[in-house]
Amino acid sequence: MATQNLLSRYSNRFVSRWLILAVDIAIVLFSFAIATLLRLNFNIQLIDAVILKKHFFFLLYIRLGCFFYFRSYTGIIRHSSIEDAILIFKAITLSSFLAGFASYTIRYVMEIETSYFVPFSILLIDYFICLFLMISSRFLVKAVYESLVSSFKITTDVLIYGAGYSGLITKNLLQNDNFKSYNIIGFIDDNPSLIDKTIEGIRVYSQQDAINKLLNRRPDYENVEVIVAIKKISSFAKRRISDVFLERALLLKLYHRLRNGLVENSL
Repeated sequence: MATQNLLSRYSNRFVSRWLILAVDIAIVLFSFAIATLLRLNFNIQLIDAVILKKHFFFLLYIRLGCFFYFRSYTGIIRHSSIEDAILIFKAITLSSFLAGFASYTIRYVMEIETSYFVPFSILLIDYFICLFLMISSRFLVKAVYESLVSSFKITTDVLIYGAGYSGLITKNLLQNDNFKSYNIIGFIDDNPSLIDKTIEGIRVYSQQDAINKLLNRRPDYENVEVIVAIKKISSFAKRRISDVFLERALLLKLYHRLRNGLVENSL
């Protein structure tokens, strides 16, 4: 219970973008160190600490410039998506390209002997390590968060009355709820053309079929809610639906969609 309260309390708080940037810098350091060790076959005696430091800061400054340009550190970690992975891919790819181009230009075009020249083999190894670690770290944190939250959720089976646009919006919002876990067992709709079809993998039932196939098989209709998700519903239709489900002692709710979510009313 204490852990649930803690999750609820901090669910709307997000990790600072500067902390994310600090972790990204640590990943850049780690991946560059591993790339250097791999390039030298883990022969530490061949490493010149002074040159290694110059190589690292040369690459870090370019990476930071790309991080700031693409703002890859500003995403919300728990909601990481493919878009965040694409931003990281762009930042790492461009920074590695710029580092390689700058090294090539200084060394081979301008013919300047400098300790800031980073071997292409190290840059290539570093590119794949850094890209993998930065993307996987985002999704690892997201997976841990979702696993932690879901372990404290009580799952409620839900029937959504209304398979139209409002029903789909309701389904998506319920499935993304941070505090409760909902299992959508079906849609109910009075439109004959929708009955026995599936919408986003969820079957649409007539009212009678839902009662016979889903509800009557459950003892005392335990742990089931019916949510009415119809944008414009008359008082008569609302009363008709209420009479059918409330006589079975089912929890019946009406959801109105707001800009940032749903507001719930019991019928």
